[in-house]
Order: sequence, then C-alpha cells, then structure tokens
Amino acid sequence: MHSEGRAVRVGIIGCGSMGSDLARNCASLENAEIVGACDIEAKKAELLAEELDADCFASSRELLSEDVEAVIVAVPNFLHAEVSVEAAKAGKHVFCEKPMALSVAECDEMIEAAKGSGVGLMIGQSERYDPVFDRVKQIVDSGIIGRPFSIHVERLDGRDWVRGGASWRGKAEACGGMLYHCNVHELDYMRYICEDVDRVGALMSKNVAEGTDYEDTTHVLLHFRNGCIGTFFGGHCSALPRIGGKIHCTKGTIDFARREGLTYKLFDGNEVGISAEDIEAEPATRREMREFTESVIEGKRPTIPGEEGRKVIEIIAAAYLSAKEGRQVDLAG
Repeated sequence: MHSEGRAVRVGIIGCGSMGSDLARNCASLENAEIVGACDIEAKKAELLAEELDADCFASSRELLSEDVEAVIVAVPNFLHAEVSVEAAKAGKHVFCEKPMALSVAECDEMIEAAKGSGVGLMIGQSERYDPVFDRVKQIVDSGIIGRPFSIHVERLDGRDWVRGGASWRGKAEACGGMLYHCNVHELDYMRYICEDVDRVGALMSKNVAEGTDYEDTTHVLLHFRNGCIGTFFGGHCSALPRIGGKIHCTKGTIDFARREGLTYKLFDGNEVGISAEDIEAEPATRREMREFTESVIEGKRPTIPGEEGRKVIEIIAAAYLSAKEGRQVDLAG
C-alpha cells in the first residue's frame, strides 16, 4: 500500500509469467497498487495476490465489480479482446499485453469499447522501451544520421523456444502464430521508426521448431508510405539466437543488437559504439506500467494507445494473407 499521493487501484487478469511481471512492476510504483488478481488457474492468482497483498477473485467479472480503476490484461492471446472489452465496458482503464488481438476487427471492438466508456486503452509493445532499441530511436529522431530509407530487423530464437511455457503458446488457434505472439514486437518497432506501412509481402515455412503447430521461419517485406523499405526475418529456427537490426539513412548507418549494443557511422564521420551495459534506462516493463498509471491519474491519452496496437495487427494480418495467397497485400490508406 502507498501512503503518499494518489495511487491507482489496479487489478490483474491473468497471473502467468508475463502478468506476474507486469503486476510486480506496477506494484513497485509510487502511484499504483495492485488490489486484486484473478486467473483461470486459481493457485496462480492466490500466490500472486498473497505476494502483493491483494485480494484474490475467482473470475474477471468478480474483479471488475470491485473498486478498481484500471486492469492489466495478460490472459492468453485469443482472449485479449474479449477480456479487454469486458473491462472497458465496466468503466476500467485497460492495459492489454501484446498482441492487442488476433484480428483487426477485434482491435476495433476494443477501441470502440474504450471510447464508449471514456477510458484509456494502452497496448504492451514494450520493445519500444528496450534500452538499446530506445537509444536507436533517439539517434534516428535526432537527425544525426539523416532520414531512414531502409530498415532490416531480425529476431531469431532456438527451435525449442516454446518449451517450458504454457501449452497454448504452441497452438496457432490460441496464440495466433509466430508473428502475433512474438514478432508483433519487431514489426511494431519498424513502424515506430519508419511510420505507416502501405504494402506487405511475406513468405513462411516450418522446418525445425519443436512444440508448435505453426511456422518457424518468416520473411516479411514492408513498404512504408514515406518510401522507406523494410525487411524482417523472424524464426524459432536458429542455433544462434539474435535480436537486432540495421537502419540505413541518408547520412549514415546504424547497426544494433539487444544484448550487445549499437554502432553508428556517418559517411563522412567516425564510427561510434555504445555497449548495452552503458545505456542507463528504466526497465521496459516498469516504464510501460508507469506511463499507463500516469495516463490514468492525469486523464491523458496513453503513450501506446489502441490505435497504435491496431496498426501492427493490420500488418500481421496482411503478412499471413500474403503468405497464403502468394501476393503482396495493400493496406487501407
């Protein structure tokens, strides 16, 4: 419990590993307190509620009927829309873990429910706040390396990536597939750097991944409205995992990797390197929780609102359609 200032009363719906991490980070803030928890697996909710000195509820409906101002939705992907809409219609501000939903139509339902109730809706695209990725964004925005015209990002995990996690993560019907469940982060980040996309192409295959019924290798081609071209390579198919990329700009190039750091060089300048350990930054999950609770207290638009979450879901839906039909897909203007 926090004794000084205003503290947002927050409930957590879904107490798995990600939900618990979000709840702990939220509870660490001076402006928030976790007052309720629920999960379909009662034991998970009981343990987290005990840890955070919160009440335990048997269902989301029971939790939403209590005196909570906001909720963290961290249920399996296929339930994001249903639970978020339920919470918004109950008048609660909503933080929904990524992916926002598994269809554009579901995203629209979430946005309309939040608008209709006058509550905020924030999506957990936390890779924007990763220390290395955030520093890359700062450098690009500064203009020091000019205007981006080409971006490549890759996220490669091992073939047993899903092992040890909840079983629903291995099923396309429940998680949406690799792009929805995992690479929604990277595709969102590419949009964050280069702005809106107007055309998408994709090729996908399944080769070595264990424990999944969906693709483990995906190549996505993005054409941005400003003329920038992007390529994404994602997979649960690599013996050499890596998350990073390279951005070519009119004055130079920047290369980055989450664990290592970044290097940039101007065409007419020296090479500059910054290691990941030298970047001081607020942990990504704590930052998104802080920004969410601040938006509730200050009555302002969330930093990553539902409209932002919808745009990357539109890209992903187009990528799957492209891979299925063997053609590039134009997005609505």
